Amino acid sequence: GFEAASGRTEMFFALDKKFFSGSSTAQKIAVKVVYLDKGNGAWSLNYYSANGKKEAYKINCSNSGNWVTKTVVLSDAYFTQKLDHNCDVSIKYLSGDNTIFNSIEILR
Repeated sequence: GFEAASGRTEMFFALDKKFFSGSSTAQKIAVKVVYLDKGNGAWSLNYYSANGKKEAYKINCSNSGNWVTKTVVLSDAYFTQKLDHNCDVSIKYLSGDNTIFNSIEILR
């Protein structure tokens, strides 16, 4: 999860370069994120597209106390480790309370 007070405000994920057989073209994939909807935190899922860094969506937690699964289909994602820290996908803290995550999955 995030720990904004100590500067831990973004998580970076890089796929194995063989995941798409070394392809450097846009991929259609689904990204599934499981998070705890506790407090009023806001965060975003980011990835790299032909136009550079792109925000897939923003989440504003509603303090339900439930584990929530958010899945989004991306048709223009490039997995060439072009984001900060040579990653492919990131989850970024935006505001409010820290959010706890269970998992992130990339589905072909």
